[in-house]
Amino acid sequence: YGLELDQWLTETVQQIKHFTDRKIVIRSKPARSDRITTNTIYSALDKAHCLVTFNSIAATEALLYGIPAIALAPNAATLFCNTSIEDIDSLYKPVRDDMEAFAAHLSYAQFTPQEMISGYAWNVLNESD
Repeated sequence: YGLELDQWLTETVQQIKHFTDRKIVIRSKPARSDRITTNTIYSALDKAHCLVTFNSIAATEALLYGIPAIALAPNAATLFCNTSIEDIDSLYKPVRDDMEAFAAHLSYAQFTPQEMISGYAWNVLNESD
C-alpha cells in the first residue's frame, strides 16, 4: 500500500486523537517466541476498547477474543470490522454465533498440503450436517 510503518503510526494516532480521547497503546509485533508465551496479543487486549490495525491477523484475534476491531485495509476479518477510525466510539460488535461461524469458516481453509492431496479436505468441505 506504499506506506512506511512510522508514517502509518503517526497518521493513525493523529486520526484516533481527532475522534476520541481514549488512551492509545501501541503494541509493536514482538518476536514469535514472545508472542506465544509472555507477550500475547490477548494480554494486550485485556483492557482494550478496540484494536486498530492495518491488514493483519490481529483483527481476527481481537474479534474472536471479544474486542471490536477497526481494519484499515482489507483482510479476512474485514466483514466484522469497522473500517474507519471515525467509528471508534460507536463500534460494531459481532455476536458470538457470527464469530463461531467465522472461526469455523477460517478453520476450513487451514488444510495441510497432504490433507488436500489425499482428498480429506474435499471430504470435510462436502460433509453435510
